[in-house]
Amino acid sequence: MPRPDRSRPTVRFRPNASLERLEERQLLSAVPIATSSALPAMQTDIGVLSAVSSAPPAFYTPSQVRTAYGVPNLINGTLPGQGMTVAIVDAYSQPNIQSDVNLFSSFFSLPKMDGVGSDPTLSVLVPTGQSTPGLPPSGTNWGIEISLDVEWVHSIAPYANIDLVTCQDSSGDSLYGAEADGLSYASGVGYAKSLPGVVVVSNSYGGPEFSGETAYDSQFTTSSNNVAFVFSTGDSGAPAEYPAYSPNVVAVGGTSLYTKSIKGQYGSEIGWSGSGGGVSLYEPTPSYQSSNGVNYGMRSVPDVSWLADPNTGVYIVDTLDIGGSGLGVEGGTSLAAPMWAGLIALGDQARGIGNSLSSTGVLDSLYGAYNSPSYSTDFHDITSGYNGHSAGTGYDLVTGIGTPKAQAIFNLLGAVTPAVTTGSLTIANTGHSAGPLNVYYNPEKSVWVYSKPLSPISINSVFTDGALSDFVTTVDIPKAKKIGSLLFS
Repeated sequence: MPRPDRSRPTVRFRPNASLERLEERQLLSAVPIATSSALPAMQTDIGVLSAVSSAPPAFYTPSQVRTAYGVPNLINGTLPGQGMTVAIVDAYSQPNIQSDVNLFSSFFSLPKMDGVGSDPTLSVLVPTGQSTPGLPPSGTNWGIEISLDVEWVHSIAPYANIDLVTCQDSSGDSLYGAEADGLSYASGVGYAKSLPGVVVVSNSYGGPEFSGETAYDSQFTTSSNNVAFVFSTGDSGAPAEYPAYSPNVVAVGGTSLYTKSIKGQYGSEIGWSGSGGGVSLYEPTPSYQSSNGVNYGMRSVPDVSWLADPNTGVYIVDTLDIGGSGLGVEGGTSLAAPMWAGLIALGDQARGIGNSLSSTGVLDSLYGAYNSPSYSTDFHDITSGYNGHSAGTGYDLVTGIGTPKAQAIFNLLGAVTPAVTTGSLTIANTGHSAGPLNVYYNPEKSVWVYSKPLSPISINSVFTDGALSDFVTTVDIPKAKKIGSLLFS
């Protein structure tokens, strides 16, 4: 079982206070699809510590972050993440990652990733047909990216197995686009989503939008199993990056976190200036946004956020890139994305093996909660901050819906099942006004709207619909056992 909350470690290691600046962004050229090397290099979304901060720096341990956001320590009586597998796609290699994550686990009272007893496993894999990756080029931060991704998926879902997919280089083709471009090898994303047991694929990289990007969106879907794809939105404010703009991914922005106590009691958050956000030039508004009151004319991001500001960053261990003990402090939306991937895996764990949610299943649930009375119960609404856009009440282009109240989000994601197509619906109106009615499910904290109009019914009458498929349409709905709480308006 997870160990109890504890204060920051007493080990006397000095955090790494600065990192090499990320390499300059490379503009995507209008290269025809199906041409080799159609996609140039992606950059990692690791934030760089700077002197610009609204408050003195504050660095957090896994226990403090879990406490601040209320990450559950048990999932229906089982260890958090147990039985789930999260895939992470990165470029190049970090040859010390196995020993580093175990050292990280020792520092912060997490289970080691050694497969002993109930401990999870870490598998380092190379996509089919790709060359075995070497060390990252100097200044690109991919080694630190790998450490951050693995260690912070592990921090949120400590007993989940991790498949680390290491690509031969940082080109978009190697990472996500090889299938669309007709190349002879598998992309990291294409390979990761086919791995047995994977329920979430975490990605912390991106580049500027380009006119042919919609042809790549199908890479973030699956035909035979439900897998959610999580992408960071970038660390340069507005505009955000692709693939985060894809409607088939959960796009994650970032905040600055300030706690009230050394144990991590939640205090306040503001939208981080580096949080990638904005409105796509090419992707249309997806239905999970437009049907829930979020419509900027095109796909907008982020969808959600989590801690990202490196000035309120987190500890990592990376003996390859950081001197001495390897203990350093990092941030960026590269931190926020793997934490969301871990939280989604916890929701899938509650649903049971074989019942994981796709990206759109996750997003239907999250935006449905946003457009419901439970919004303030499920999310921290981040109302201040600026990334080129201003944060404000409700959805905004800095933090999206907001940051998770993790126990509530776990309940939300764990309570939905794929849509069914048979059955019947009976509604007894036992004391509401007569006339045309809009009918809502309101199980626990989420709201789903009845998809076809009801003819006028009178008080104490009964409405029966034998076509339950019309009721649920194609979105996720509460489990059948939750049916029964109906509201009329």
